[in-house]
Amino acid sequence: MIYTDNKDFYPTPKALFERLLYDKRYLDGRILEPSEGKGDMIRYIKAKMGRRERYPIDAIENDPRLVNHLLGDGYSVVWDDFLTYKTYKEYDYIIMNPP
Repeated sequence: MIYTDNKDFYPTPKALFERLLYDKRYLDGRILEPSEGKGDMIRYIKAKMGRRERYPIDAIENDPRLVNHLLGDGYSVVWDDFLTYKTYKEYDYIIMNPP
């Protein structure tokens, strides 16, 4: 699934994810991924951390096709634009690969 017509779609390579969290062996708390794409970051986080669903990882994505993909995989999509996202929820980590 590659959306070549979406100029903001940049799948995160696993090597980049490893560099983002190179010194973290464990993440506990609420996590927000504000440009989720097709779910790579959430999968990497869950695989690396053995993530239990104590706190679901919240995602933001604006491409409706990708939102449908994320929802189909059971991910929590909370909004469609990080710049307009307003919430009272507090996050311990915001992890992203900005386009």
